[in-house]
Amino acid sequence: MATYRVFQKINAKENERAFGEDIKFVRDGFSFLALIFPILWLLINRLWLAFAIYILLLSIIILLGIHYHSVFPFLLNNIPGLYLAFEGQNIVARKLVFLGYREIDILHATNLEEAEAQFFQRYAVTENNHDRQRMVAKNFKNLSTEKQALHRKAPLIGGVLPPSRGL
Repeated sequence: MATYRVFQKINAKENERAFGEDIKFVRDGFSFLALIFPILWLLINRLWLAFAIYILLLSIIILLGIHYHSVFPFLLNNIPGLYLAFEGQNIVARKLVFLGYREIDILHATNLEEAEAQFFQRYAVTENNHDRQRMVAKNFKNLSTEKQALHRKAPLIGGVLPPSRGL
């Protein structure tokens, strides 16, 4: 099973929210495409700054290989792709946060379609029970203030600890 991180745009328009267009799913884990074709993976995910840094690193490695006539730079050529394979999805997540998204959920699913179904099913339930959640939060707040009032009225043991109420 894969882990999917769910992001929602903070300042989305009402019509984007209605159709779920403000929601993005990012699969967490190793990316084989980033390992085999890192340049293509960076362009597909529109990571322009990472693409520029990757090209700069590759050109430095190639220049070192030409200058020293060695096989060592050929081996170094694979390190940026390996880094992207392991950390590429985190770079995508950071880009979404930079663009005004916030992480709202983490799901475990076998594929993207299942993750979307899980999330939107849970989202629909919370939307229908919005009034119920508000009522539960209000009752919880009242309960916590009652508990605080009990502790304020209780005499202190040794001047430090309130007596146990068996809560």
